[in-house]
Amino acid sequence: MRLSLRAHSIMDYGLAAFFLGAPWLFGFAQLPHEMGISVACGRGIASLSSITDYKMGLLRFVPFPIHRGADVVVESFSGARRSTFRRADCQERSLSPLDS
Repeated sequence: MRLSLRAHSIMDYGLAAFFLGAPWLFGFAQLPHEMGISVACGRGIASLSSITDYKMGLLRFVPFPIHRGADVVVESFSGARRSTFRRADCQERSLSPLDS
């Protein structure tokens, strides 16, 4: 599925807002690592979106193909964080990640 650049830019800013607000919306603001990753993802998405050469970009000096590559990196990082923290939490409690 291909999105128009306008739709992609709107979704980018919405996703940035979601990541920035997620720690408080979902109650993990007291967990420093999880909150830090969520806020870092939100800031990164908002920053990259503001400098991308598309409809809602403010400075427009990053070509869209580079922006798309960065999207893949952020998506991989944000998707992997859950299993990473789950394993870390289980190690702290001496549990197997499969037990939870």
